[in-house]
Amino acid sequence: MRFNLPAVISSVTSSVTKSLVEAGFTLSDNLGVNVLRVAGLGLAVNVMLLSAIQQKLLEAGVNAAILAILTSLGFSLPAGVLVLKLAAIHRGKKVAEELRYFIVSESVIAEASPNLIDDLSSCLEWGDIFPTLAKDGKIFSLLRKFYTVHETVRIYGKWVKSEEVRSILNDYLFSANMGTVKEWLQLRGRELFENIRRKAKEVMSGRLTYAVIIAVVLGYTPPLLVALTPLVGSQYTIKVLGSLLLVLPVAFVTLPKLPPHMKIQVNGKWRIPVIMGAAGLSCYGFYESQTIAPLYLLATSAIFFAVGVYSTLQWIMGFSEITWLNRILSKLYEVPLAGGCSVGIIKDVISSSGCRTWSRIGKALSTTTPLKHVITLKGWISKLSLRMILNGLKYGSLSREGLLRMTELVSASIHDLKDSAATSLVTAGIALALPFLMASMKNLAAAIPPIIDNYIVVASLGYSLFSSYVLFDDPLNTLLPGITGFEILLGALR
Repeated sequence: MRFNLPAVISSVTSSVTKSLVEAGFTLSDNLGVNVLRVAGLGLAVNVMLLSAIQQKLLEAGVNAAILAILTSLGFSLPAGVLVLKLAAIHRGKKVAEELRYFIVSESVIAEASPNLIDDLSSCLEWGDIFPTLAKDGKIFSLLRKFYTVHETVRIYGKWVKSEEVRSILNDYLFSANMGTVKEWLQLRGRELFENIRRKAKEVMSGRLTYAVIIAVVLGYTPPLLVALTPLVGSQYTIKVLGSLLLVLPVAFVTLPKLPPHMKIQVNGKWRIPVIMGAAGLSCYGFYESQTIAPLYLLATSAIFFAVGVYSTLQWIMGFSEITWLNRILSKLYEVPLAGGCSVGIIKDVISSSGCRTWSRIGKALSTTTPLKHVITLKGWISKLSLRMILNGLKYGSLSREGLLRMTELVSASIHDLKDSAATSLVTAGIALALPFLMASMKNLAAAIPPIIDNYIVVASLGYSLFSSYVLFDDPLNTLLPGITGFEILLGALR
C-alpha cells in the first residue's frame, strides 16, 4: 500500500482546523501557525506531566528519562488536539447557556418577529452580556455575507459541540419557514425561562450541600484524627492534616457556578495584589516566629476586613440596582403605550429613579451607543434588561406583554438572589464557628501544638474565604476571612 503524504497532511490540517474552530480559537491562514498552536498546547500538558514524575524518571536512569521525554514530545500534537476537544465541549456548554438567555430576551420583542440570526450577528457589541456569543457573532456576520440563513445555521452547527444549540437554531428555522416566529419565540422563551429557574434552584442546593461537606472535612474530621494520634503517631496526623488542606483549592474550582442572572459584578482588580500581599505577610509571620505571628495575623485580618467591606458594599449596590430596575419596569408598564415606548418616555422614567447608576444611564440613554451604559451596570440581569429595552426601541415593539415578561425575569432574579443569600448564611455561620470548633483539638494534641495552631489558622481562613465565595459569588470578597482572623486572635488560639 502506497503512502500518500498529501492525503495525510490534508487530514492533519482538517483535524487541527476543526479542533481550533470548535474550541473558539481565531483561525490563521498559515498551516504552520495552526499546527504549532495545537502542538504547543500538547507540549505544555506533557511538560507538566513530566514535572510531576521527574523524580521517578531520574530514579529509572538517564536513558529512560530521555526516552520518556522523546516519547512525550511525539505525543504533543495528539495531546494538544485532546485539550482542544475538551475546550470545545466547554465552549458548547457556554454557547448553550448564553443562547437560552438570548432566546428569552428575544421573546420580549416577539411582536416584531425579529430575525434571530441577524440579531446573533450583532451580539459583538454586547460582549459584556454574551461573551461567547459575541465572539461567534463575527462568525455569523461573515457567514451571512456569503450564505443564506439556512446555510449559515447548518455551517455554524458543525462547529459547535452542543445538540441543544443545533436544536434551538433548527427549530427557529422551521418556525421561520412556517411564518410562526412570534409564537415560537414566546413559547420557547417561556420554556427556557422555566428551565433556567429550575436549574438555578438545583445549583443553589448543590452549593449549600458542597459547602457543608467541606466544613465537615475541615472542621469535624481533624478532632477525631488528633484524638487517635497516640495510636497512629504524630507524623501520620501531620501528613493527613496537610492533605486535608488540599480540599480547599479543589473546592474553589469544582463549586457549581451560579447562573448568569444571579451574578453581580464587583469591580476592583487592585484587590488581587492587596489580598496576596496580606496573605504573604501572615505566612511570613508564622514562619518567622510563633511569638510575633499574632501581630502579622492582626494586620492581615484588618486588610482582609477592609477589602471585604468594600466588596460587600459593591455587591449591595448591585443588588439595589436590580431592585430599582424592577420598580422602573413597573413604572414603564403603567405608562400609556401607543405601539411602543419612545426614547423620551424611557429616559424620563429611568432618570427619575432613586438609583444613581440608573439615573445617570437614563439621562444619557441612546440607542446608538448602548455599550457604555452596559459597562456601568453591576448586575448581569440589569445589563440584559437594558439590552432588551434598547432592542424593543429598535424594533418599535416594547409592548406591555414584553415589559411584563421582563418584570418576571427580573423578579425571578431578585427572588433567586435572596434565596441564595439566605441559604449561604448557613455556610457563613459555620465559617465563623469553625475556629472555635477546631480549637478543641488543642486539648487533645499536646504533642503537636504548633502544627495544630497553623492548621486552625489556614483551615479557618481558607474555609471562610470559600464560604464568602459561596455567599457573594466573588472569590476576592474577604469579609468573612477578616472577621475569622479577629476571632482567632480573640480566643480560638488561646
